[in-house]
Amino acid sequence: DRYETDARAWRRGAAGEDDFELDPRDGFTFDSDKKGALRFAFPRAIHQNGAGFFAYGQRRGNSEVIPVEDIRVAAAVEAGQVGLNLKLQTTARLDDPAGKTHTLVAAIDALGMATLTRSDRDQPLATVQVGGFSPGVTRNVELWYVDQEASLWIDGTRVLVVRFDDIKFVDLLKRPLAFSAFESPQLKFEHESLSQSDERTQLYVPVVKVEVEGSPVTLHRMEVDRDMYYISPGMGTYHKPRTTDDTAYGDPVPLRADEFYCLGDNSPFSADSRAWESVDPWVLDRTFAEGTTQSTGKGIVPRRLMMGKAFFVYFPSMIGTTPQSFPFIPNFGEMRLIH
Repeated sequence: DRYETDARAWRRGAAGEDDFELDPRDGFTFDSDKKGALRFAFPRAIHQNGAGFFAYGQRRGNSEVIPVEDIRVAAAVEAGQVGLNLKLQTTARLDDPAGKTHTLVAAIDALGMATLTRSDRDQPLATVQVGGFSPGVTRNVELWYVDQEASLWIDGTRVLVVRFDDIKFVDLLKRPLAFSAFESPQLKFEHESLSQSDERTQLYVPVVKVEVEGSPVTLHRMEVDRDMYYISPGMGTYHKPRTTDDTAYGDPVPLRADEFYCLGDNSPFSADSRAWESVDPWVLDRTFAEGTTQSTGKGIVPRRLMMGKAFFVYFPSMIGTTPQSFPFIPNFGEMRLIH
C-alpha cells in the first residue's frame, strides 16, 4: 500500500513499522483526525508476484496489459473517537457507453449515513442509515464492484446495491478497453506509472483507495481482491491472444445437441477451446455431425470425445511462506478426492 495526504500520521503494526509491504496482518493505524488515505499499489503488486500471480499453473500472467475492473476492497474499521468518516473507492467504466473511467465511492459519514456515489453524478446512487462508528468497536466494511454491480457490505450484510446495466449489448461491445479514457486529468494521472526509463506508462488496473477523516482509526485485516479476468466481451467468442496485437473478438459459436465448448481455469496459460486452431480431419470425418467444417467445428468437442473422469484436486499445488516468496511447499490443505 501507499499512504497519501497526511502521510506522517500513518503507521503499520503495533511496533510502528514504516514499511508498507503487502502484509496487512498487523493492520494500519492513522493517528490523526485530519484527512488521510491509503492507495493500493497495483504496479508494485503486479511486479512482485502479487496481482500478477496465478496460483493455478504457478506462473505470473500478463496482468498489466489485461484490464481488471471487478474488485473487492475490505477492512475491519476501529475508530479512535466519535466522528469518523470513511470512504472506500475504486474506478471502473460502470455503464458509460463511451468507456470513460469513473470513480465509484462507498462512504459512511460521522452520522452513520451510508452512500454509494459515482464521480460523474451530483446525487448519490443509493443511501441508507447504518449508524456511526463507535470508539473501540470494530466493524467490517466492504465495497464490491462485480459483474456491473456495486454493493456496500457491513459485518457480512449487504446494505446497499446498485446495478449498472443501463447499456445496450451492442454498445457494450463497442466500448474501448478499461482505462483508455478518463473522466479527468487527475484520474488519468493515477492510472499511469513511471517505467524504468522514467516514461509514464498506462496501467490497466483500478485505482483503489481507503480514505479516513474526523478520527484516529485502525484498519485491521485490509484486503483487496481482484477478479481473474474472464476474457470475453459477452455472448461472443474470445480468441485467446498470443500477443497483445492479435485480434481478440470472434463470432458466437453455435452448439448442437451433445456438443461442448471447453473453458479452462481462465488463466493466461489455459489452452482451452478458444486457443484451438483447427479440427483434425480424421476426427472431423468420424466424430462431428454432418455438415461441420474445420472452421465451424473449431473449439467444439462432441460428447463421444469427452472421455475420462476427474477424481483428484491438486491445484494450486504449491504455496510459499509469504505471498511474495517462491511457491515450493505442497499445498496439502487444498488437495482432495472428488466424490
